[in-house]
Amino acid sequence: MKIKDNELDQLYAQDNDWNELLPLISEKKTAKEKTFQEVLAGFSGAEDFIVSLRTLKTAMSAVIFKNHTKKWRPKKLEEYLKQSDKYELVKAVVNDERKTIIAITAERTLQKWTDNTDLLDLSWKLYLIHWNEQQGLLFIHSSDNDGFHEEVAKVIIGERAEKIDGQLSGQIFRCLDGIKLFKIQNVGLIQLLGKLIRFQMSVGTDIEQALTKAQLTRARKSHVFGVGYENGNQVTIGCSYKGRIWSQVRDDIDEFIKWCEHVGRKVLDDTIDTEKILRGARVPTSIRSRPAIFPVCIDWNDKMYQDSEDRFNFEIDEQRFSFYESELVLIEASATGNIKFGLECRGDIVAKFEYKIFLYQMSITISKSKRFHLLTLSISHMESKK
Repeated sequence: MKIKDNELDQLYAQDNDWNELLPLISEKKTAKEKTFQEVLAGFSGAEDFIVSLRTLKTAMSAVIFKNHTKKWRPKKLEEYLKQSDKYELVKAVVNDERKTIIAITAERTLQKWTDNTDLLDLSWKLYLIHWNEQQGLLFIHSSDNDGFHEEVAKVIIGERAEKIDGQLSGQIFRCLDGIKLFKIQNVGLIQLLGKLIRFQMSVGTDIEQALTKAQLTRARKSHVFGVGYENGNQVTIGCSYKGRIWSQVRDDIDEFIKWCEHVGRKVLDDTIDTEKILRGARVPTSIRSRPAIFPVCIDWNDKMYQDSEDRFNFEIDEQRFSFYESELVLIEASATGNIKFGLECRGDIVAKFEYKIFLYQMSITISKSKRFHLLTLSISHMESKK
């Protein structure tokens, strides 16, 4: 059970440790907010912009261009976009100190079900562009993936704008470097069969066969996406041969700038061997039985630790237990058989669970006692039953 509680006095009363934890959390958020405010204050004309910059939550994704001129012309973007008759509205603001442009356009589009030009829709698009002067890189994010990035790049940094992609040394794939326990979730391969070009996308357990095939036939990777850990934090990262890097994270403008600078350092690092990056990646495989490995611990999902503003409680037989006084523990741990674990609260195990692995089936059973009731959940061939 997930409960949000804004009564801080009740929270403080539960455990003295909160007196130390909350000030640390508050201090961290205050510093982040201060930096964010400084970034917002640097945009000239932001008060007259079409939306509040504070409300923008952009996806961490971008196409990167090398700037060979070491100059940029941020004012040119709005002038360029206004030359087109297809836009009903074009607005842009610039932060000269942080080298960042935010532009919003409203494009007139026809309805799919009629050619009547009196029934036009407005399609709103966001452009968030950052130039890292030290790295010599221009990062272009657009809310639609079909944006004309190369034209925009040439307008801002000149005709010599060079897109960083998967050609030559596969520079774009360097963004995957440094990701620990990287688990591939999606991979696309392009195979050249004479004059024919074959594209294959694989997800889940099909990836194992796809990567083996790639090694044997030297197929070109069109895109790779996965999840792993970097600097102790869980991250999602993907990149494509055509030159796009993306993550599933959405955040504010300041975090986007930091993300660009972090990714930029990787793609410029010539010491990274793109052929070795995926060799240590984890690939999902189908299993018919539990691996004969002795379990050493069991823990909560990472998101339960990351969500500092929410409060988690467990209620069992009219007794409520807080997250901070509860933990998962192994019961009768062994290298074989079903994995048994329990929920331990205040020194007592208040619930017991058993995890069973079948071919294409998962089953979780909660044992019955005075405190709790029997619950069985099974999944078979993508169908769930209770």
